Parts: sequence; C-alpha cells; structure tokens
Amino acid sequence: MFADIFQDLRYAIRVLGKNPGFAAIAVLTLALGIGANTALFTVFEAFALKPLPLKDPASIVRLSGRNRDGVQQPLFSYTDYLDYRDRNNALAGLAAWNKVAVTLGERPLSAGDDLSALSGDYEYIFGQLVSGNYFSVLGAEMTLGRAFLPEEDRTPGAFAVVVLSHGFWQRRFDADPNIIGKTLKLDGQPFTVVGVAGRDFIGTEPDAPQFWMPLMMRDQVIREGGWNYKRWLTDRDADSFALVGRLKPGISRQQAEAEISVIAEQLAEASMDRHRKSRVVLSRAATFVEINAELMPLVVPLLVAVGLVLLIACANVANLLLARAATRQKEIAVRLAMGASRWRIIRQLLTESVVLAALGGAVGLLLTVWMLSALYPVVMSQLPIPRHLAESFALNLEPDLRVFGFALLASLVSGMAAGLAPALQASKPNLTSALKDEGSTFGAHLSQSRLRNGLVVLQLAVCLSLLIGSGLLVRNLQKVETIDTGLETANVFAITAGLETPQPEPQREPIESE
Repeated sequence: MFADIFQDLRYAIRVLGKNPGFAAIAVLTLALGIGANTALFTVFEAFALKPLPLKDPASIVRLSGRNRDGVQQPLFSYTDYLDYRDRNNALAGLAAWNKVAVTLGERPLSAGDDLSALSGDYEYIFGQLVSGNYFSVLGAEMTLGRAFLPEEDRTPGAFAVVVLSHGFWQRRFDADPNIIGKTLKLDGQPFTVVGVAGRDFIGTEPDAPQFWMPLMMRDQVIREGGWNYKRWLTDRDADSFALVGRLKPGISRQQAEAEISVIAEQLAEASMDRHRKSRVVLSRAATFVEINAELMPLVVPLLVAVGLVLLIACANVANLLLARAATRQKEIAVRLAMGASRWRIIRQLLTESVVLAALGGAVGLLLTVWMLSALYPVVMSQLPIPRHLAESFALNLEPDLRVFGFALLASLVSGMAAGLAPALQASKPNLTSALKDEGSTFGAHLSQSRLRNGLVVLQLAVCLSLLIGSGLLVRNLQKVETIDTGLETANVFAITAGLETPQPEPQREPIESE
C-alpha cells in the first residue's frame, strides 16, 4: 500500500514537473485562498486559542455582573470588590484593575484632559491601576525588583510606587539594570520604580500596559472631578474596576459563579436598587477573547466570507484540472485498457491535486507570514486610536503548531475538493475513441460538461456575493464618515489652558523623559 502511494507521489511530481506553467498557476491560485484563510486563523488563534503567558491560565476567570433586567455590567465598585474577595471560598485570589493614561514627565496644564485629547508636547503612556494582589493572582514573575507589598494597597496616596513592563523598560530606559529605586515623573508626580515585570507578562488584555501602579494612587492620576474621583473608595455605585480571579484547585467555574452570585444577590437585596448587580458571570480568561454566543454573529460571517475565497480557489483549480484531463485522455485510456482499475486512476489524479494543494499550502503559509508582518502595522496605524495605544498591542502572530496544522488541513481539504470531481469524470472516458486518438470525443464531452458549467456558475455566484457584501460595507463606511451630526465642524479648533499651581520639585532626581 505504502509502495503504491509512494509511486503515485513520484509520478505526480514528475507529471507536474513536465507542466511547470500549469503547476505554477494552480499552486498560486490555491496559495492565495489558503493564505487568506491561514492569516485569518492566525489572528483568530492569537485572540481566542493561544493561552496567555500566565501561570496555569486555565484557572484564570473574568467576572462580569448582570442586573435583574439581564443588562451586562462589566465593571465593579471597590466596595463590591472587597466583598467578593473576602466572602468567597471558591477563588484562590481576586484582583481588581483598570486602565489609565498618564504623562511621562510634567503634568499637562489643562484640567480637562482626557483620552480623547491626547495631543501637545507631552509623552502619554498607558498603564493599569491594580490591586496589590494583582501579580500574585496572575502568577507573574519579575525580571527585576518586586511586585507590590500588601501595605501599598491600603492607604490612599501613601505609596507612589510603580512596576514597569519589560517592553517599556527595554524601549524607554534601554534595559537599565539599575532602574530599581529610581524615580520617574508620572503626571508631574514622582513615582519610585520597585519592579520590572517578566518578559512575557502583559496581563489579560492584548494592549500591553507600560506600567502598573497601586489602586490607592488612583486619585493622584485621575483629575479632580474626573471619573468617580474620590467616590470610588466608599460608594457602591462607583463602578470603576474590572475583576479577574483564580479558581481554587478542584473548583469548577460553575461552582464559583454560583457562590459569587449569592453574594451579589445579598448585596442587591441590601441596597434595594433593581439596577444593582444580582448575578455574576465568570468567563474563561485563559485567552484574550472567549468566543461566546454574543460574539458568534460577528465571527461567523467573517469566517464564511474568507472560506468562500478558498472555495473560489478550489473551483478555479478544479476547472484547470478538468481541462488538463482532456489532454490526458489517451494516457488514461491506455492505463485502463492495460488493467488499471478506475479507483487506481482516481487515486493517481487525486494524488496530483493533493501535491498541488500541498505546494499551495507551503506558499500560502509564507504568504501568511508576509501579509501579517507587512499589513498588521499598516492596519494598526490606520485605527482611530492614539499612536501609543496602537503600539502597545502585543499579539503573538508567529506561526505555531496550530497554524501549521490548519495550513496542512486546508491544503488536504483543498486538494480533495479541487481534484475529486475532475478525477471521477476523467476516469470514465470512451476507451474506443480515446485509444483511436479521437481527441474531439472527450473534448466535446468536456465542452458540454455539466460539471464545468456548474463550477463556473458556482464561481460567479460566490464572487458576486462577496462583491455585493464588500460594496455594501464600503458604502456604509463612506456614509459613516460623511454622516450629518447636526453640528458645524468646519474651522473649529480647541484651546486648552491651565491655572494649576506649580508643584514643588521632588527631592530625588527624576529620570528625564526624552
């Protein structure tokens, strides 16, 4: 059996080598379809399949609240966080965090600055405010220094300390091994560097933070009158933080969800507010995104659209194989007349199509790597988000075993899909006319082939569907860009001014920002 397969492979390679033009066109056609699908799978894997570089990521969970009307409330107040942390017996640890943007260096003069006004001569950096147990809950290791101490998570404004991300430490401070203990200004205030996180640690979000600071320093970097300024410590309705926890060994996600939901129900009954969270949902945090029922309507159309591109490529190659089979009618007839079974002919022709698809998969994989490396920075630069935030995205798009396996599977499926129907049709020629070299017989049969006509119709239908969908999408995007908001935006500009009292310089020499 293996000897026959090896013989089929040798013969397929020899036959394709004699027709380099046909082979190149078929390989390139399949490479485009397989490459597009593999590129999409690589991005999908980076978001939804590749485990985060955390200790035992399968036990990490995200918390999200639901009120009595079923409305999702992803953020929690600090007082609720304390109740969930201290009253549950299912989690080994529960941490709170949220994102924050600060200036590296002096604080901007405008008291009204926010994320929508990141402009001027200030260097903005993005980080996270985290509870003191954040690094221990996620199992983070430190390259230098330490994580936060318990006392740094108790008194508001008392400990101005910061942990730097490994990437930020390398880019901004040239991997200074003596960074621990030095001071840098964040929003004009001195913070002492106490640690540098491990190389791979970025938390649970794809936009890697550049630093972490204790929750208790929140009011020092949130402007007066800003989002829950001063209220977050005491008000139960001051939802300000996302929660992430680690399950205890032997505890399932459903068990932990039921226990924490009981706590949420008790808090809701005590407040008598129907808009309070009465249930807490736990979701997997082992990856950046968990594909659930809410995301499926967005994911499925994209998968179908890219799958149709591969279907078009297979139909194109099937037509090429069908036309090529017409030129091999005498060869096939001679083999059948000499005793070769129809299955052996079909297997040989399928082997040729699988070899083509394997070559197409290899070229498609190279095309995937090129597309991701070339297009990813371009796409990120075009997103309507601040440049520093776009640069912080830390998706690992390098091919791994899953990507290689997907490319191999796509190649095999493509080879079978493109070659099966032509092989079946080519394996039943009219032996008498073929052996007499009456080429017009099979050629005329091919010209009237329902299979060929069906493939052409399929290609036209799929291409038309994709073109209509793409056209509608482009048209909607154009409408969004030119929509009339009811406001006059021509010749409008903004002026910011600050009247803050200059703060005295700290005693220690800060690290100067470039």
